[in-house]
Amino acid sequence: MTVKSAPRDADVLVIGAGISGLFAARALERAGRSVIVLEASDRVGGRMRTVQVGDDHVDLGAHWIGPGQNHIASLVRELGIATRPQPVGGRTVIRVAGQRQLYRGSVPILAPAVMADAAIGTIRLWWQYRGLGFDGPAGDQRRASLDNMTGADLRDRVYRTPSGCALFDMIVALTTGALPAELSALHLLAMLEAGGGLKRISDFKGGAQQDTLVGGTQQICDRLAGQLSRPVELENPVKVVEQNDHGVTAHTHTGSRTARLCLIAFCPGRVLDIEFSPSLPAGRVEALRRTRLGGYSKAIAFYDRPWWRDKGLNGIGLAADGPVQMVVDGLAESGRGMLVGFLTGPPGTAFAALNADARRQAALGEFTRLIGPEAAHPVDYLDFCWTNHPWLRGGHMSTPEPGALTAFGGLPSAPIGRLHWTSSELGRVNHGYMDGAIESGQRAAEEILGRES
Repeated sequence: MTVKSAPRDADVLVIGAGISGLFAARALERAGRSVIVLEASDRVGGRMRTVQVGDDHVDLGAHWIGPGQNHIASLVRELGIATRPQPVGGRTVIRVAGQRQLYRGSVPILAPAVMADAAIGTIRLWWQYRGLGFDGPAGDQRRASLDNMTGADLRDRVYRTPSGCALFDMIVALTTGALPAELSALHLLAMLEAGGGLKRISDFKGGAQQDTLVGGTQQICDRLAGQLSRPVELENPVKVVEQNDHGVTAHTHTGSRTARLCLIAFCPGRVLDIEFSPSLPAGRVEALRRTRLGGYSKAIAFYDRPWWRDKGLNGIGLAADGPVQMVVDGLAESGRGMLVGFLTGPPGTAFAALNADARRQAALGEFTRLIGPEAAHPVDYLDFCWTNHPWLRGGHMSTPEPGALTAFGGLPSAPIGRLHWTSSELGRVNHGYMDGAIESGQRAAEEILGRES
């Protein structure tokens, strides 16, 4: 006798309404599959969060797109979203070893020994990561050796001056939400390769911070969700996911949803918040346990006008001695002045632990030291700490701790039974960026469409 499966609510359940899950859901629907998207939060977007302050949009999470990020660029064009270049025409401020300096262009004028160290270090890094990738053959001794090193070990091999090391720490923290000492050297090198190298991931003009989106980044997810045949089920966190030979069931506080297949579409650092039945394989569980979210906070100050431009500044400030590692001109749509500060890694986590008044005081103090005394007197201020977000509790990227990548055969993205996986951290190109999230979502959708049962 043939055993028939029970009626299903949809062909595919997608858990998580960030850009990766929504892009995959749209691809699946366009291929004729029925999809239900479940989201724990009260909005779509995941780590793309845009709020409106007066007439201005402010990105509290994902912020830029740049050259070489072809997936996100294509989607932005398709959706009809305009972009604006990050202003770089004036002078940039940089603070290294307590010394504040101004410069034009993309290369600061530092002590000759530091500039030589930075240039040679970039070449040494390229030599290390070229052709490396996130996945490699089991037993590869070079990969295992790099994976058991920390990013700090790598840094100390590559750079020779304290300032060169401090600048590298700043770039890594801004990119990953963690310090090099917390990361696997292998993962860090593979991420650099996936992003086009240290210069591309750290530059504004010609780099990953080149363009902002008029109206903010969350509108991408809003528009993707609006193209689905069913509304995303918001404020509906999944507690348990069960799978058997016939399908998958997701249990939420509003009931259960059933499908033939399931796509887990949120950051690896939070996957184990869900109970799986049967349990995930021990190796996958251990890989997820050894993947951590970093610290990430943003502080935004508004002014009557962008006064820094009168001083010939472009609003960009970089600090290798933190805690605000970067400030940028937020390009207020109303014509007001807007400065956006980034606090990542341990400083971002420490900032999140302060009360509101202490956060404001700390952020504006750093804005003042970097950009100028006028920064101390905004007409409006807000901040957002991702560490305090109830459904993320950490920074903009999950990273595996040293030793985890080779121990479990690379990024943990292979299907497990009827469960498939996607997130920006599973992107092999522009890993951790919106572009990588789309690449991962497309790959997951193709995996699902290629299944016969």
